[in-house]
Amino acid sequence: MNCLLRRGAQSDRQQEEQAIFLEAANTMDTTLMAEEKRGAGSVSDSAAKMLHSNRNATVNQFLSGTAKRELVSQRKTGEAEQQQYYNYKF
Repeated sequence: MNCLLRRGAQSDRQQEEQAIFLEAANTMDTTLMAEEKRGAGSVSDSAAKMLHSNRNATVNQFLSGTAKRELVSQRKTGEAEQQQYYNYKF
């Protein structure tokens, strides 16, 4: 799978996103291997927390810096919307 990801990541942005994904995947892999070696039949609290957070991960976690900047700029409102919000009377 790593070879396929390396071949697919052509631009700098894609390579940065690939590195972020691989770091998260390696952390999860290390935790799962440690739990398998432990062999207690149940998962430790820290491993369960890590698995739950990775299961609920959004794509925003794996975006490159430029993509995150674009995402934040899309969320910002303009001056007109801010004034409308603050000038609202109940």
